Amino acid sequence: MFKIRPLACAAAAAALLLTGVGAAQADPPVGVQAAPTDNVSISSVATQNFGDRLSVLYNATAPTGPKYYNWDSIGPIGQYDTIPVKRDPNCTYSRPFGSTAAIAQLETPRRTASGAYCVDLALSTRDVTADDGRGLAALQFGRDLVTWAAPSDGNAVANLTDAELRAIFSCDATRLPAGDFQHTGAVAWRDLTLEHGTSPDLVVPVLPWIAGSETRTRWLAGLGISAMGACGIDGLFNDQQIEEDQGSQPVFTAGTSAQYKDLIFPYSASHYICQTVSGCAGNAGPLTARQIDGVAPITATHTLNTATFPGSYINILYVVFRNAGSTTTPLVPPNLVPLLGQGRATGFICGTVATSAFTGSGLATVPNCGAIRTTT
Repeated sequence: MFKIRPLACAAAAAALLLTGVGAAQADPPVGVQAAPTDNVSISSVATQNFGDRLSVLYNATAPTGPKYYNWDSIGPIGQYDTIPVKRDPNCTYSRPFGSTAAIAQLETPRRTASGAYCVDLALSTRDVTADDGRGLAALQFGRDLVTWAAPSDGNAVANLTDAELRAIFSCDATRLPAGDFQHTGAVAWRDLTLEHGTSPDLVVPVLPWIAGSETRTRWLAGLGISAMGACGIDGLFNDQQIEEDQGSQPVFTAGTSAQYKDLIFPYSASHYICQTVSGCAGNAGPLTARQIDGVAPITATHTLNTATFPGSYINILYVVFRNAGSTTTPLVPPNLVPLLGQGRATGFICGTVATSAFTGSGLATVPNCGAIRTTT
């Protein structure tokens, strides 16, 4: 199981976060526990680096008011460990993993002895739905995108079209576009005539483990398929779960995997930026991010290319909270207004001070930051 590296010095990490540079903390700083009156979020994998940075920035600007702290989907010792969400015996949780698990903490709330909620908000890669129950709302705050990655010393080409990727992950060369070689069965690199592929090896698509994987969900949705074909490696390698957005796993290690040079893997571009530029936990290993439809996912200045990248692979990010208004007029609870805003008033998350939380985590802002949706 992938484990996030612990920080040697929480104070140094906080200083680095304030400048938007350096390794991010995981969870609240060591030795700090949220008070019952503080605001606490549970984050998804794609949003956890952002939430950690936002917490440090926000707490530096509000020294006398309630603090804001974030708990990650994957902590220093991995997934599903026990976390003391707030300083109250009722607020000890098994760490929720992924957006749906984070949102569930709002649906079935626990309270402190004083009546405050243990979890106040969730950072999510998806909007709220009717399946989440009544009384929740979601505020848009950012964007991420998913691309594909492959070993830098492998047989992969630099670009694949949307149609080529669909054929590869379906293991069905009859779905290749006109101009590529079409036949039954899995796709070989040399079938990709339009991309100047040369190797006779079959392309081997890889997907991360299914439980809670946001990258997997977004990738398959972008491709327009519900499942990968039988030619790929689906979630397990040598009986070990394949974690999302991690290149330093045995499946991607030369000499461990016989198919090493032919693997391709969906990868969150924000995680790739965060790991290779900002020093975030995790490692891209030998994998390099590649183009889709001739468009690079990452700009020369190490930001997400949300302007021209194919829209089906771009994901809107949300803050989910308990709706303090109605289904027609959703409102942010008073305790969260300084952080999230209300109506025309911009909250901290949509303001200029929070910009380094976006750049440091690799995420992009969204033009309509602060727009709210609700369940019915």
